[in-house]
Amino acid sequence: MQEEERVLKRVVIIGGGPSGTVCALHLLKNAGAHPPEVIIFDKKPFSHYGPLGCNMCAGLISHTVLETLEALGISVPASVIQRKVKSHFFETRWGGVSFENEPGTTLYTAYRGMGPLDPRGEEGLGFDQFLLSSAVDSGAQHIQEMVSSLELPSNPIKSIRVKYGNNKTIEADVVVVACGVNSDFPRVLKEAGFGYTPPATFHACQAEIPLEEEEVNNWFNNSVKVFSLGLKGISLGAITPKRRFVTVTVLGAHVRRADLERFLLHPTVSRHFPPNWNLPDKYCHCHPKVATSTAKNPVTHKLMVVGDAFISRYLKNGIESALYTGTTAAKAILEGKISREELLQHYVKPCRERYHLDNYYGKLLFKMHDLFARHYWFVVPRLQMVQEEAKKKDWKEKPETQVLWHLFTGSAPYRSILSRALSRSFATSLMREYLNTIKKRLKGKPPSKEQKP
Repeated sequence: MQEEERVLKRVVIIGGGPSGTVCALHLLKNAGAHPPEVIIFDKKPFSHYGPLGCNMCAGLISHTVLETLEALGISVPASVIQRKVKSHFFETRWGGVSFENEPGTTLYTAYRGMGPLDPRGEEGLGFDQFLLSSAVDSGAQHIQEMVSSLELPSNPIKSIRVKYGNNKTIEADVVVVACGVNSDFPRVLKEAGFGYTPPATFHACQAEIPLEEEEVNNWFNNSVKVFSLGLKGISLGAITPKRRFVTVTVLGAHVRRADLERFLLHPTVSRHFPPNWNLPDKYCHCHPKVATSTAKNPVTHKLMVVGDAFISRYLKNGIESALYTGTTAAKAILEGKISREELLQHYVKPCRERYHLDNYYGKLLFKMHDLFARHYWFVVPRLQMVQEEAKKKDWKEKPETQVLWHLFTGSAPYRSILSRALSRSFATSLMREYLNTIKKRLKGKPPSKEQKP
């Protein structure tokens, strides 16, 4: 392409979630004196309570997300934050252990929308609405209508025609698709004819359970609780505290609301709730799709797919990977790398290098974790190992705590987590605790009481 053909006048972003809004922010703040016109299409009203404004996410925000936003001059206000997370609690059939955050890191919880549909309502601002408002304040235009089709030009010099609303059309020099796997827009991409195939997915189940703020403070405080109980059909469960709600998430191949309730009513889980607590008859719940693979052909000339509709970190820290893909796409656009071949090199390649192979390590780690959680001889030595590590001050001397922390937060590449779990120091410490467990059994000390699933 000739240099004059690379001058961008209009970028259309389809989707106002984190990947789309951060892409817009990066374009507007780093384009120099003549930024392109940036238009964000998203019909979802993020300022509404309940399903209308919900983006179906537990809403755990890592320190890397905050650092990415701060680099763009965006500070997340206190009104967005529901709770500061200071620790994790890992619960199994044979007991549980608590461990604090890695030194120097901070985690927060927030709602992606405004919060559950509840008469009390949650005070504050949703994370996605805050990002979208920040993009608009920086110069983006938000059109609250749905895009119905894309017309790709046969001549690469021509613009992409975007059809939206009631047969309205707009032309774009570049289109960034930030629709997410939970929207219907991947169908439009497939119909566009450039070979896009969305990632494979499975359904999780998630619910917002109401509690009084004092109850959340007393029973959950600032701790995310993770459960590996070996329950049939449920590989992992988690409870994430907000102000006056807790977000309950269960993962499994085909989990449904009945599985979530079976999880909540299990004695090991229900004892984490206040005495005489009963599951309410009605509560906000959803069945979000979770991407488990990488999309095929996520780019064509002047068009790229960002966020989990292309690639994301397996199961954990999805907001971080959304921001990474959105930022990487914006950098390619600003550098004028918008042909299919250039996007494959400057956008697809770095994203795949960061997540694609690493996600295979993540799948292996979670499968191992699920398998080990079902057996006493694998679980108890690890719990004892974490308890012993809690007595040490140096984080580097806590290999099992590091493994659990990074696995549950997604704050390190899965490959490095697996490498740490296979290290000599880890194996030595685990073998020591394994031998201690055998000695206790030989001396007749009863194991921790097991809760039958």
